[in-house]
Amino acid sequence: MGLCYPAIMDVTPGYYDFERREVTAFLPENAERILEVGCGTGATLAYLKSAGLCRWVGGVEPAHAPGAIARRHLDGFWAIDIESELPTIGLGSLDAVLCLDVLEHLRDPWSAVRRLAPLLRPGGVLIASIPNLRYYKVVLPLLLRGEFRYAEGGILDRTHLRFFVERTARELIQQGGLVVDRVEPLGLKPRTAKWFLNALSGRRLTGLYARQYLLRGVRLDPAAASSDRSQSMHRRFQHPRLVIASHNGGKVREIADLLQAFAVEVVAAGALGLPVPEETGDSFAANARLKALAAAKATGLPALADDSGLCAEAIGGEPGIFTADWAGPERDFAMAMRRLEQALAGKTDRRAHFVSALALAWPDGHVETFEGEVHGQLVWPPRGEKGFGYDPMFVPEGETLTYGEVDQGWKHRTSHRGRAFERLVDGCFGGCFGPAPP
Repeated sequence: MGLCYPAIMDVTPGYYDFERREVTAFLPENAERILEVGCGTGATLAYLKSAGLCRWVGGVEPAHAPGAIARRHLDGFWAIDIESELPTIGLGSLDAVLCLDVLEHLRDPWSAVRRLAPLLRPGGVLIASIPNLRYYKVVLPLLLRGEFRYAEGGILDRTHLRFFVERTARELIQQGGLVVDRVEPLGLKPRTAKWFLNALSGRRLTGLYARQYLLRGVRLDPAAASSDRSQSMHRRFQHPRLVIASHNGGKVREIADLLQAFAVEVVAAGALGLPVPEETGDSFAANARLKALAAAKATGLPALADDSGLCAEAIGGEPGIFTADWAGPERDFAMAMRRLEQALAGKTDRRAHFVSALALAWPDGHVETFEGEVHGQLVWPPRGEKGFGYDPMFVPEGETLTYGEVDQGWKHRTSHRGRAFERLVDGCFGGCFGPAPP
């Protein structure tokens, strides 16, 4: 077998029976067909189907005993080695592929991801949970006592062949042609000592406290991906000055903070006396391009513009591109938050997401555009005095504090704008996104 999976080994009772409900937040909307590689007894798939989160579930499990149980209640089942054989499923037919604590058991997980990706439809996702070798309970015994002992389960499971940290886990999914759009650390329970220490450090201890990372890779439309590859690379930014095309003080500060790691002088459009252009676009990206181009042509300098907003699921994605307008001409976001809460009155669905579109424009009319999202829940009353806009009523997924309460350095790196900025940096600044050096 190409797989050192506990298929032919004695394992701890319950090894195959875990029900991983945390994956539900990573599934695409209206998912119908889900395949799990290394499904064990099929507990996770059975839950997803019983909860109405999909219509068809299939599993791959080479171990005979748990596979015999899974076969009874799954719609499709294959007792195969995923490294040498794929399930008989049509290409582009799946909404999600789950690889939960399985890739680290493979001799060549990189090839496995590349072979699984074409089974996804465009927009489909591969969801993987991968143990974090940097976890402090592994690192400290190694550093202090020179101790590295395999165990019956966990990060040092004796059947693990490959080991990962967050960066290499991301690279594993990305090299399969997927775009990693979500990464969540697992193992940091809210209100515990580790949680508070991590919060006080600006989330810098996440890499030590996370037992695992849950990652989502999205398959792009193959035709669009092919078209992108046939075009030239993103234009590199190579200018000493950059105009931030915004008159929103909060956005200007946040973008300036993100740019601290680069040798570039930033100047705000307001400081240059530029007028506020009329935002006539029908999307965040269109408005960002409009603002960036206007500033670049007016100053003769490259310009970076952001158009972002909050979309509440229960009210059809409003306020959306009209997020700032809800605050009125005086940009009174306390009023805007009250208006949003009134619109949600009587509704139980508090899900929402922030969207950010960043457009980098040059005076010759060339524009590069990048987008990012962050999902979460809306709370009332608002909490915290940090951030700006709707931050005090938005709690990102996996957290208990609002964006108005969290460390702003952490928020800048992980927010919708931070995620869009990371893609901008990868495309135009050489791919060295991160906190500014001391």
